[in-house]
Amino acid sequence: MSFTQTELVQGAGNWGYYMVGRLKPGVTPAQAQEDAVDAAQEIMRNFPPALSSRRIHPAVRPLDEATIAQARPLIRTLSLAVTVVLFIACANLAGLLLVRVIRRRREISVRLALGASGAAVLRQSIVEALLLSISGGLLGLAMAGVALHVGVRLLPETLPRVSSISLDWKVIAFALGLAVLTGLLCGLIPAFASARTQVNEALKEGGRTGSVGGGHARLRSALVVTELAVALVMLTASGLLLRSFEKMRSVGLGFRADHTLTATYSLPRRQYSSQAAIDAFSLTMLTKLEQLPGVQAVGVTSMLPAADVDFRGTFTPEGYVPPKGAGLNLAWIPQVMGNYFQAQGIKIIRGRDFTPADREDAPLVVIINRTLADHYWPGQDPIGKRLHRGPAEAALPWLTVVGEIGEVKQLAADAPTGEQFYVTFSQFKADAGPFASPSMLTGNGGSIVLRGQLPPEQMAESLRAVVRSIDPQLPLTDVESMDRVVSEGQAPRRFNTALISAFAGAAVLLGRPALAARLVAPEDPETEYPGNHRARHARRDR
Repeated sequence: MSFTQTELVQGAGNWGYYMVGRLKPGVTPAQAQEDAVDAAQEIMRNFPPALSSRRIHPAVRPLDEATIAQARPLIRTLSLAVTVVLFIACANLAGLLLVRVIRRRREISVRLALGASGAAVLRQSIVEALLLSISGGLLGLAMAGVALHVGVRLLPETLPRVSSISLDWKVIAFALGLAVLTGLLCGLIPAFASARTQVNEALKEGGRTGSVGGGHARLRSALVVTELAVALVMLTASGLLLRSFEKMRSVGLGFRADHTLTATYSLPRRQYSSQAAIDAFSLTMLTKLEQLPGVQAVGVTSMLPAADVDFRGTFTPEGYVPPKGAGLNLAWIPQVMGNYFQAQGIKIIRGRDFTPADREDAPLVVIINRTLADHYWPGQDPIGKRLHRGPAEAALPWLTVVGEIGEVKQLAADAPTGEQFYVTFSQFKADAGPFASPSMLTGNGGSIVLRGQLPPEQMAESLRAVVRSIDPQLPLTDVESMDRVVSEGQAPRRFNTALISAFAGAAVLLGRPALAARLVAPEDPETEYPGNHRARHARRDR
């Protein structure tokens, strides 16, 4: 079975599809990509003349890669932050061990004078570093277990496979291996410094111990400067992210999120098998909700704004001549019902709102946003202009623009505003023209938007009670304020900012001990032991 040429043209408004398949043993994704390209070329050769300019570009990706694609920037940011903090910790540990070696210089000299080999001194220093790093690794694993138990619920829901994050044996083995490697790297510098101690010079100093050589002092200073420089980079990155996040929160969304409650519902096909049953439910629900005390406006939409849902369709604006090489005209096409724009706090800046007279048998109308008007009809009054869904070759009904709204953010606040046009649930089937199937139903689900004078939390139970009074078996999901919807859309950016800020704070805290050690390290070896104080007083008495 295949589409006819007429069906291909009429239904060419949807050009993005996802297919799931299992590769045969031995077949790689690259080979599957080549096969998909061959199949796409064969399909395009059979396109009708009206679609000869259309091109299909298949993209084959492993499912696990596609699952984590959205979280990959976050994982990279986390890995970079962990690497920076680990580097600071290594430099800190190396610097502190170097100070310890300097203070034990006479002890090491005596051991070497008594016949101890440089290799033995080297091994002792490395073992001490390993004990410190492994102890820190074990303590870190324990703290990580507690942090995971408490902090997983704070992770953004957009992070894939959040529930599967745990400490398994692979993570533990990697952490311990990293601790051993860190101990070796951190212990090498002070170990070589101790093994290369000049015995004669150290013993000639008599009762004085641990004089700081120029090479040791420069090395310690270089470690401290490097730590502080890296910590400053982390602090700068954290400050930039905080500033960016605050600027994103100050961006106008094009709607009001305050005092607005949202909830999602879906009418089961078995109980609501006809358009008349669906329309009766919708009318009853909207009427009862509008009668609730303190309610100002009620509407329904198929696509909440700022919910980070990227689902667009093609359309054709009347009179627009696309430039050469331009792609498809894409726009978000939300369906609305009731007083949606008033409930969402979206202002009609030109023309009118939808009315109950905009039924299926009435002239087909549409409301567009300013971005669409400026793009396709720049400098013109868009009221009265026409467009239709699908490509220009599709013989679909024209929709007349009757209203224009501002720039409403459909994705995140810092994302550019794309083209949008709104249609009513009652006319959505008519908009599809001959491509609409007889069994097609509209308005059988969506997101309720309820604006009132009361806080959204106090209106939630009233909303549930109204729905139960109409259909006791119909569940409501995602009952939450519009402020929370916006906050959930900002969750990934907020999480990244908090994460980098936390690592920046850790970097600063790790850098403080090294700086303190650099400031208090004994440049005058006579200040090392109490006996030296007595010797200094004796010289002063003489």
